[in-house]
Amino acid sequence: MGARDAAGNETPAAGRKDVTVALRYIEVEPGRLTVRAGGHLAVRVRTASSRYTWHLGRRHGARRGHRLNLTAPTTPGTYRLTVAEQGHFATARVRVRAK
Repeated sequence: MGARDAAGNETPAAGRKDVTVALRYIEVEPGRLTVRAGGHLAVRVRTASSRYTWHLGRRHGARRGHRLNLTAPTTPGTYRLTVAEQGHFATARVRVRAK
């Protein structure tokens, strides 16, 4: 990283620093989980936004906070949990096994 002012003066190459920038709009952890049909599941949602929406199977809603607690679908199968905020989204695979 360096700078250039309006007069065209620049930071010399020896004075510049390397910087790593990581952009994170929204993340969900873990990315894969297995639960029993009708059981409870919890995922961590990392976002700077105060509110986000979620979709799992036919159910959906809006939440606040960094922990999303849901009840798994009652039909065994593989589902996609999607959490979204302001046009950005993250997904997790939810495998529902029989009771």
